[in-house]
Amino acid sequence: MQNVIWQKCQSELMNPQNHPESDDSLTVQEIKVRIVKEFLDLIILIELRNDEGLSGYDLVVTLNQKFALALSPGTVYAALYAMERKGFVKSEKVAKKTSFSLAPKGQKRIEKFKESREDLTAFMECIFPIVFHP
Repeated sequence: MQNVIWQKCQSELMNPQNHPESDDSLTVQEIKVRIVKEFLDLIILIELRNDEGLSGYDLVVTLNQKFALALSPGTVYAALYAMERKGFVKSEKVAKKTSFSLAPKGQKRIEKFKESREDLTAFMECIFPIVFHP
């Protein structure tokens, strides 16, 4: 199921029709960048839930491919270290590579996020009514 969602997301991101060029309006790509950066902590937690033991580099590559963005390593590492300090992820040094995995507190955060689906959808409809109800 997760793979099907990822493929759909990937095909939508790569479709040039979904990225209209415009000089005077906020582009879809700009909105996507803002959303990904704002929710980077949750996105990383979800990625670690799906694939434990990713390095920061692995996450940078995965997120850049998945969302067709150019997130800097500094952005991703800053989020990882902040989440580690808060107890959401844990790191383990393996050879020269530091791998990150989900901590129990991070798993709980994902579960709470999943439980909030209906509330979040309703909230998004309130914020962007013209997108949900044209």
